[in-house]
Amino acid sequence: MESHGRLGIVAALAAALLAPGCYQARHAYAGPKLLTTGPGLGTEARVVRHFREHDRQLFLLYGLLPLGEPANGAQMAARAVGEHDGAVNLRLSDGQDLVDMVVSNVLCVMGVLCGTWSVWAEGDVVQITGSTEQVWIRPGDPSVASPPPDAAPYVPILAPIDPEEVR
Repeated sequence: MESHGRLGIVAALAAALLAPGCYQARHAYAGPKLLTTGPGLGTEARVVRHFREHDRQLFLLYGLLPLGEPANGAQMAARAVGEHDGAVNLRLSDGQDLVDMVVSNVLCVMGVLCGTWSVWAEGDVVQITGSTEQVWIRPGDPSVASPPPDAAPYVPILAPIDPEEVR
């Protein structure tokens, strides 16, 4: 009878270790800052500084209940840009570092009671030095120069201004 109890404990620990939980992070941003994973913005810009940001979120009950503001790498990058125009060479990642693993697996009893999840954002803050104008494109149709009345399927981008076209 006693072996069934031990087998249940071993099975519960194995399930806690192998189950994925619900820890998650969003990487979404819809504000005025230009964020790109590429090396440039399509116009002249100068690199102001490099940034590396880190945020940690606490979860309860094996990641089911997040506490506090959701971890968001893109929002974190936009805050790091500050008063400048955007970020290039942006890298976003999430997961657990050594501190997260100690908190989740030791202090929080294998992540069952609580746990932490980290988000990292790294890139270069840039300031646009060339002239730009806002143009609108529909994915697959770059010939549209201004937004139509129904601008929902259109995406605003910044494009260099050709001095010959400005009169």
